[in-house]
Amino acid sequence: KQQKLQVFASSEQARLTNQYIIGEERSFTIIAFPVPEIGPEFPEIFQETIRLNTLDYQKYERIQQILIDTLDKGRFVHVLGRGENQTDLTVALAQLNHPEKETLFENCVADVNIPVGEVFTSPRLEGTNGVLQVSRVYLDELRYDGLSVTLKDGMVTDYSCKNFDTEEAGKRYFLENVMAHHETLPLGEFAIGTN
Repeated sequence: KQQKLQVFASSEQARLTNQYIIGEERSFTIIAFPVPEIGPEFPEIFQETIRLNTLDYQKYERIQQILIDTLDKGRFVHVLGRGENQTDLTVALAQLNHPEKETLFENCVADVNIPVGEVFTSPRLEGTNGVLQVSRVYLDELRYDGLSVTLKDGMVTDYSCKNFDTEEAGKRYFLENVMAHHETLPLGEFAIGTN
């Protein structure tokens, strides 16, 4: 009950914030700089952090545009894991009416992403099917081991994680912390990170 109230409160807070601080009119960037406590290699790590965060975004913008031009010609993207990763996901793409003037993907470089970048789109739900598997990931500072999410027509139909001794406990952890007690949620974004 408390979590449902928290989801509602977060939604209302976001709505009110956007009413006065319009999201489309601003951007943000978060950089995590190392601190001296990182160890004796601090000066080198700090310099490398600066180098990575000041890459020539125009160079990557051109590289990413080649990727976008290729993706815009497709009807779907097939993501296939390798080794022990069992990811096998087909992401359906919207069809462009005028591909010479339109694009499906955002070319996101250092104007909003540091270090540069990613290309991303909203997938077409119908036809987006399969399994996404991740060996370890952190979401909202919570760790998920052996995460697996199954999608049918872009909607979550099953999920599991191996953080606990029982499958039921893993499902409950995911339901509470990712699904926020929703029975299902849609895949909202498909992205290829270049950073």
